[in-house]
Amino acid sequence: MTLLEGKVAVITGAGAGLGREIAIAMAGEKAMVVVASRREENGRETVDLITREGNQSVCIVTDVESEASVKGMVDKVMDEYDHIDILVNNAGIIVRKSLLDHTLEDWEKVLRVDLTGTFLCSKYVAPHMIVQKKGKIINIASIAGLSGYTYPSYGASKAGVVNLTRGLAWELGPHGINVNCVCPGLVRTALNQHLVDSQEFQQAIRKIPQRRLGFPREVADTCIFLASDRADYFNGAALTMDGGSISYFNFFE
Repeated sequence: MTLLEGKVAVITGAGAGLGREIAIAMAGEKAMVVVASRREENGRETVDLITREGNQSVCIVTDVESEASVKGMVDKVMDEYDHIDILVNNAGIIVRKSLLDHTLEDWEKVLRVDLTGTFLCSKYVAPHMIVQKKGKIINIASIAGLSGYTYPSYGASKAGVVNLTRGLAWELGPHGINVNCVCPGLVRTALNQHLVDSQEFQQAIRKIPQRRLGFPREVADTCIFLASDRADYFNGAALTMDGGSISYFNFFE
């Protein structure tokens, strides 16, 4: 039995990385997947990977920083499918700089993509979910939003996503809409693959109780669960999936 058959799922940042993995996994559960990607070429590659397996997907070029672009994407989905059942706010960027090296442009760019993008997509999808009295919004945050050990703009944006999730859960819950977020730890993605063998990464892995990085498919499977009817009583949750790393504390190492 497939978990998402007949559902329309919009996934932002689905042209690569975690977003692509989530899109492929949800399509495998027979959702009709809308790949919302800023780069059309990347989005179409994801669609090709999905359709070659006999599943359904379309690409809509979307810049989550732009209110007009987000609204236009949602309008296109509604015109074509008449409903949106699942929204995964995955689009995000990171600037790996310390506070003193951060520019104001760095700060504003990360918050626009990671936090404002999540707000805009939720704002324009939610009214349609309210009408149908059901929907699932899943925000991709990070354990960086739950701890202080991270880069300034990224940690602030992801902490904002966590608290935005809770606020939306309170507001939208009475309309039958579940809003939750997933907080991954270190995940083995193309973005950090070149760092895996570095001394910094190896030291970080030793501080993960399970002694390994997460896999993108594990994040995708969590999103599938939250998008399914099996998670109907999850609302406002921030699910950490980090191998236990956020619980780690050792004065002597």
